[in-house]
Amino acid sequence: MNMQRNTMAGSSWSGDSCGLKTRCAALLAALILVPTFHAQAEEQPPAKAWSVGSEKSGNLYSMNFEGGSVSALKRVWMNAFTNDNFLITASAEGVNLRAFQMRDMTLTELARSIAFLSQGALTVEVVERNAGLPGNIWRVARPSQEALSQKVKMRAVAAPHLFANEDTLSRFLKEAETVQRQVADTFAYLEKLENSMPLMSAQILPLKEQRVVVLVGTEEGISGLESLIKAAEQTAAEPVKEANSGK
Repeated sequence: MNMQRNTMAGSSWSGDSCGLKTRCAALLAALILVPTFHAQAEEQPPAKAWSVGSEKSGNLYSMNFEGGSVSALKRVWMNAFTNDNFLITASAEGVNLRAFQMRDMTLTELARSIAFLSQGALTVEVVERNAGLPGNIWRVARPSQEALSQKVKMRAVAAPHLFANEDTLSRFLKEAETVQRQVADTFAYLEKLENSMPLMSAQILPLKEQRVVVLVGTEEGISGLESLIKAAEQTAAEPVKEANSGK
């Protein structure tokens, strides 16, 4: 009986030992495989650029970029195309671009796509190589002041009831200044993240004698403040309307 119990105990331990070994092996495999799967899910293709010839379209270009500054973009490109000339203005060097992958594009379309990804922060021009030009030419810059000036608009908004009362006008201008500051802070933060051009800004210039408010800035900024002025003008006009209706 003792031998039988010992035999049974030995068999039981042997079974538990095999089960434990199996579980340990499975756990070890999981620990090995999980990081591998995680790495595969997050793995990005290495940064590089290349081109292939096409009978119909000429050279087609492809590029993987892991994200970073325009200077980093230049390094990736020049590693592949050492004969190219890549000209960047000082103000454009630090502009950051998101990671991207582009496949089989003409050089012009590749440049346009990079400018598109910059969300207005860059202008990108290219001259493709030919029989007399051994390498492509890239010109990357921030938009010129002339381009920025085309975005600046001016609009006059009539507000006679706002100007009829000095206290009402003073309160409105203080509230409008607060709104301007909050909007400017919000968009300055977004522009810093995206390296984009000013999205929404405008200045208020009240002309008391004419009883109009002049707005100067971008179309988006002017539209926002114009709606604010019209709402304030409507509110200021309500007591006058009530007084007239009671006569």
